[in-house]
Amino acid sequence: LMFPLRAGGRVVGLAELFTHDAQRAFTAAEIQLARALADQAGVAIENARLFQAAREQRELAEALRQVGTTLSATLDYNTVLDRLLEHIARVVPYDSASMMMVEGRRARVARVRGYERFGPRVIRAASAISYNIAATANLRRMSETARPLVIPDTRAYPGWEITEASAHIRSWIGAPVVVQGELIAFFSLDKIEANFYRPEHAERLAAFA
Repeated sequence: LMFPLRAGGRVVGLAELFTHDAQRAFTAAEIQLARALADQAGVAIENARLFQAAREQRELAEALRQVGTTLSATLDYNTVLDRLLEHIARVVPYDSASMMMVEGRRARVARVRGYERFGPRVIRAASAISYNIAATANLRRMSETARPLVIPDTRAYPGWEITEASAHIRSWIGAPVVVQGELIAFFSLDKIEANFYRPEHAERLAAFA
């Protein structure tokens, strides 16, 4: 016996009931009760989703407020980059992350965080990276659109280069940092599990950037 879970005129899930007795059929009363419970479950699920969405928005607003407060307290360049990578984890989770500064036609890694878990060689390799933006598919895309980019699975993304610094990366998200129409930097966030990042992460990262 299967019922759709509905809320606000749309289906938000399915409920299934099974019996192991092949000779027994669900009664009309049982079907009516199951339908009523399914309707209540749909409303409960939608309410939980709305509550979760509101909580995430409050967390994002608080994170952005703290970023502004923290960054306005210092003008030290390296401290600003470190704190950006520290605070961004509250908005979008990551296993490793970097901040790339745009210098002419290249993007140079200026700060990394989280790479220490992969060993000193990976840290050194990641810290020394300098990309040609036009020749790097994901950076070129962000520079052209001025929008974040999500790569759910790097193994399925054309042009993704597997190096010592990127061998652990399976899901990736990035965002350009644009000031007064000028591209000045990129955020680059990584997860070791494929299909982790989704469009909602891109929206949160865009707000942070």
